[in-house]
Amino acid sequence: MIRAHLTVLCALSMAVATPAWAQDDEDLFDDDEKELDEIDDDETLGDEDILDIEETPDAEGLDDANVYRAQQDEVLELEPDEEIMAWEDYLGEYPNSTFKDRINKRIDELTDELYGTGGRPPGDGDGGAPKNADRDAIDMSQGLLLENIEPRDRIQAGFEWGLPDYANFILDYEKQLMDELSLHGGVRRRYTGWSIETGVKYALVRSVRTQTLVTFIGDIHVNASPAFVGIRPQVAFGKRFGDKLDLQAQLGPDFAPRTIVVGTTQTKTALDFRIVGGLNVTYRAADSVSIFAETAIHMKNTSWPDYRFNVVSFGLKFYPQPTDSDGLMEVNLGASAPAAPNYWMYHYGSIMGQVNYYMD
Repeated sequence: MIRAHLTVLCALSMAVATPAWAQDDEDLFDDDEKELDEIDDDETLGDEDILDIEETPDAEGLDDANVYRAQQDEVLELEPDEEIMAWEDYLGEYPNSTFKDRINKRIDELTDELYGTGGRPPGDGDGGAPKNADRDAIDMSQGLLLENIEPRDRIQAGFEWGLPDYANFILDYEKQLMDELSLHGGVRRRYTGWSIETGVKYALVRSVRTQTLVTFIGDIHVNASPAFVGIRPQVAFGKRFGDKLDLQAQLGPDFAPRTIVVGTTQTKTALDFRIVGGLNVTYRAADSVSIFAETAIHMKNTSWPDYRFNVVSFGLKFYPQPTDSDGLMEVNLGASAPAAPNYWMYHYGSIMGQVNYYMD
């Protein structure tokens, strides 16, 4: 009889306890799920948040809090571009990461930090020339005597005045057709005389991530006096280092058929061959000012006798417009002097000014 009573009591106890245990398990599951949701809503995932989550990957490509925290520690001291690559590699390894949205948001923040999301002067967070939110730009610095190597919408006007009687005026318009391609046309005076110039710029390599350009420049120029048509193909390289330093170089031939007088009555047509190009280094000294040094080469008949007139230049770049303007302007001022000239001496030194108005 006693045994029967005990059996009934045990049955009743289990019937009462079972719903309570089930409810406790359900509450525990809901609390854990709520905790994860709250963390997903936070802006950052701190140490105390991660320590509260003990997840174990249960599917391929899924990480846990400990793995994510270890990655955070690894990228803590990296530069923005390196951190972007590190997070991209992480998502490649864990495509189903619990923290995928948070990682993508961090990548977007780092990209904005590197390349900017609105027009601003060079070096203001990214160290380049003016840019626009709708364009992924590399924004290579513009030299005074060198060609622009980044395809973009731009109007350029400038002058050069050298002693004793050299004068050069420049007016050029460039239209970007796509990120890698632009056309331009303008007028200027080079050492061979006044000319009308047109041509194409095509970026063979254009990496926004590494801030690198390799550009083909194909120009045709019609010289006024003496009259001839020339072709000036060049290859240019540009690289930006962080938000402070720009380095670029360009080199190519300048071909032009010329009529040469032979003797007293005879003439013949020959191909006039010159080498043109140069090197430019620009350093961001302050928010609105950069300093630059440049060399431009102009040589003919590279074997003896060597006709050449090479110059070195230096100067400052200013960015006078507000950073939120629709278009942005840079003003370049500098001076140049001959460097190891031979036979040619177009001037003994010059001062130069240039304005570039960017419309992209």
